[in-house]
Amino acid sequence: MVLLSNIAWKKARRHPDHAAATFRALAQLFEPGWGITWRAVDHTDAALIAIDTGPSVYDASYLWLAGSLGADLVTLDTRLARASERLGKPAI
Repeated sequence: MVLLSNIAWKKARRHPDHAAATFRALAQLFEPGWGITWRAVDHTDAALIAIDTGPSVYDASYLWLAGSLGADLVTLDTRLARASERLGKPAI
């Protein structure tokens, strides 16, 4: 959620004339009915994954989430893909 807020902040700074609309859209993401399921990351596990595989804890959070959901990790980030491979689950 912090990431989305940071993205909205950056966009609002770059395009102040669209700031109000940007923040309205951000607020809507947290309203029911959008089909988004928010899931808290186990930050300790993410930190341990980062230590074991090399990416930042932020990137390791994606590895943790994919693992916890039993989902494939889809990424264009080659470093993150290599970290996923180190866990025995090649990224798509």
